[in-house]
Amino acid sequence: MMRALTRSSCSQRRINSTETLARRADLIGRFVSVFFAPGSIGLVREGPEKRRRFVDQGLVSIDPEYLDRLQAYNRSLRQKASLLRELRQGNVGGSQARQEIVAWNREMASQAAAVCLGRADYASLISPFIAKSYNEIARESFPLDFVYKPCLRGVTQRPTQADFEKEILAELSYIMEDEIRRGRPLSGPHMDDFEVRLAGLNLRAFGSQGETRTAAISLILAQSDALFQRKQVRPVLFFDDIFSELDRERSRQLQEKSICEHQVFIATARREDVNDWRPEDSKAWEISRGRVESVAW
Repeated sequence: MMRALTRSSCSQRRINSTETLARRADLIGRFVSVFFAPGSIGLVREGPEKRRRFVDQGLVSIDPEYLDRLQAYNRSLRQKASLLRELRQGNVGGSQARQEIVAWNREMASQAAAVCLGRADYASLISPFIAKSYNEIARESFPLDFVYKPCLRGVTQRPTQADFEKEILAELSYIMEDEIRRGRPLSGPHMDDFEVRLAGLNLRAFGSQGETRTAAISLILAQSDALFQRKQVRPVLFFDDIFSELDRERSRQLQEKSICEHQVFIATARREDVNDWRPEDSKAWEISRGRVESVAW
């Protein structure tokens, strides 16, 4: 059953008016949903920020403590970036600023190790699910891979966190003077990327519209599979006008796959996209002139 979220007069968050949550982060995992829209293709087509966010969100749903490490890294990154700008512009003293940068490097190394190792593990976790979803929807046997491309290369050697922290700190110390000259951080997980490869080819550069769209959908479904494996939770799926972007066969495969395992909400401007699809206990509503009405299915 879906739980209702309310906010009291003292800005506290409550669930079902009985349980009080002190922080917004405590809501994580209470109600899990996944949203698909035509713009979801950006997960494959666009820059690395979207893929990093996709992985981080998936990780947080499985391990809420990861959010604390990620936020701590981002705070230290912002502080260091601000200090580097001030130093380059001559607004702070060189000797003291360098000491502060060394301190922020130590903090960044500690948090960056946890972030990178978590991302590497998550990419390994969801890769088989991605390939499975793609093959089921596209009805093709080409391998679809999700490959972590870390900025800090040491993560690929699967080090312990303590050893990796030392390696990161050594790299940050080595490039510190270059960072001071340029006035910005030059290394860290904020520069990570992930490649989506079909039969060995990077879909961002070489994929067709149908391949990249199906791959993006497969990534998000794989996130659901990984969550279920670890937490026994299935997110609610929201499909916003995505069937018009897929051919009929891929649309049907996606519909059948999703309805077997999830509660699904579909928004479409074309009834023909779902006219011949009748899941058990399904309901339909029509929005016209600002009114929502239940209609025969």
